[in-house]
Amino acid sequence: MIRAHFGLAKDPFSAESLTLLPHQREVLDTLRVHCQQGGLCVIVGEPGTGKSVIKHALCQHDPKRLMTPVVNRTLHTYHSTLRILCEAFQIEPDGADFRCEKRLIEEARRLNASGKMLAPIIDDAHLMDVSALRRIRLLFEDFPKNHCLVLVAQPELLSRLGLTVNEDIKNRVTYSVLMQKLAPDSVADFIRAELDKVALAHSTFTDDALSLIVRSSEGVLRRARNLCLSALLEAVRDRTKTVDLKQINRVLPSHTGARRSTCRSSDFAARGQRRRGAHQRYDGVGRFASCAYDRFSRELRWQRELLRKSLRRQFWSFVRRQFGRQQLRLEAELVLRAPDVALALVREALG
Repeated sequence: MIRAHFGLAKDPFSAESLTLLPHQREVLDTLRVHCQQGGLCVIVGEPGTGKSVIKHALCQHDPKRLMTPVVNRTLHTYHSTLRILCEAFQIEPDGADFRCEKRLIEEARRLNASGKMLAPIIDDAHLMDVSALRRIRLLFEDFPKNHCLVLVAQPELLSRLGLTVNEDIKNRVTYSVLMQKLAPDSVADFIRAELDKVALAHSTFTDDALSLIVRSSEGVLRRARNLCLSALLEAVRDRTKTVDLKQINRVLPSHTGARRSTCRSSDFAARGQRRRGAHQRYDGVGRFASCAYDRFSRELRWQRELLRKSLRRQFWSFVRRQFGRQQLRLEAELVLRAPDVALALVREALG
């Protein structure tokens, strides 16, 4: 749809043809060196910071010499993960675990003898149980010494490896890198580079639209890519070849977690909700002020309740002193049924 509307030969912002940024190219070059020497490499970063791009680039680099079996389903037990490794090495996964381990070791040594390098990749390694990760590490101890195990995970893996009980895994890490979010200028350069790859003019996105995408992406490449694709689809719907703030604002709530109201009778409330969402997106002050106001309201209601209870206690102590305990029940019924009469009696007692 986008190609036909803009007259392109390739899809823009395609996940299969993303260009490596300079810092991603540096990480890939370091991984290639470790794949030749062997070791344990850890790539850590928040979702959308470019870990998957590096993983795909490593898998596509010299497939004749470098074998990169990938384990994506890391929520499984060690038994299931071992079968996934057997399928990645094209080995029969039948039999007990030790038989599968034996076949994997024999296949790894055969591939190493034929001149190939091994770099198994475990994606989302932070979801894997530490005991299963430890057993996989012990399995790879019997692999050829020049193999490289690559763990791709979120930052919580580092905190887990920092525990004393996991020192045996942490001490074997030969290379670790933390993928940072990009600066605004880098995000803008990334968008322009992707437009150049498909021969699409930079003026397709107006300056205001590009600035809004950069701010809304918050340095996350995946979010910037999805925003650009959604905005291009909105431009196709509007039958225009220029992406402006109109298209960006239309797709922005779906990427920032805000919800749109579809009830016609509550259009005013929906506009207010979108207005509050806009304040939260652009400056962040509205969210802080809203939380502070809610906290102040709760504190005020609590203080009013305390005051009400204190006044109630003072009133009944006054009734006991003035009328005695014999008439307490009668006066209580009088207060409940006729508060005006009770108030008059109290004023009369006070003189």
